[in-house]
Amino acid sequence: MKGKINFIIDALMFILLSAISGLGFLMKYVLIPGKDRIAKFGRSVDLYFLGLDRHEWGGIHLILGFFMLGLLVLHIVLHWQSIQCLFRRLVHAVRWRLPVVFGFSVISLFLFIFPFFVHIEIRDLKDGSHGHHHISGFQNLESPRGEMNHDFKTIPEMDTISSRLDASIQVHGRMTLTEVSEYYRIPVSTILSGLNIRRAVSPHIQMGHLRKQYGFRMSDVGHVIRQYRQTHSE
Repeated sequence: MKGKINFIIDALMFILLSAISGLGFLMKYVLIPGKDRIAKFGRSVDLYFLGLDRHEWGGIHLILGFFMLGLLVLHIVLHWQSIQCLFRRLVHAVRWRLPVVFGFSVISLFLFIFPFFVHIEIRDLKDGSHGHHHISGFQNLESPRGEMNHDFKTIPEMDTISSRLDASIQVHGRMTLTEVSEYYRIPVSTILSGLNIRRAVSPHIQMGHLRKQYGFRMSDVGHVIRQYRQTHSE
């Protein structure tokens, strides 16, 4: 019976490891980041697989990692006696066993929890620092309603400027309305009105959930931000 349980656990661990690796490849090489999308497609686009963007697949990737860790712990518990015997064979000197176990435990714990204690460095996006110098060039491209005239894409210079502006705006599904508002310095009400959302919405809702409810694209959020920058850069 124990052998069957070990076999099932090992099989599940292998499947989870394969899934984690596959999702890593999906996010790295298929659902590529914003700047890479502009280089590949020539414009800012949203990429989805099965209705989920790369950040939502990243959440699934994390969940599978937790399942994998749980199965690994269970695997260690079931093989604890074998692990003890092997450890004693590898570390013959009794005086070194406790330091080795302690050091291994500390390193493992550190690698697991260090993201919650690191000090991050915040930098402005490189393209964003030049954005206001170029945004004013779009003024004559607006229609009487204030909408962007997309015919400007036939002009090579405008293609380059648009790509730079798109690259400076990275909105993903796990960001909340408040986070988008604070990061890009745009009122929540402006984001909602630009996306034609007239109902009251919690400012703490994630953009991915909001997109599913109202059917807009993340690139539409970027368009709203660019419009707001254009209006307030004068």
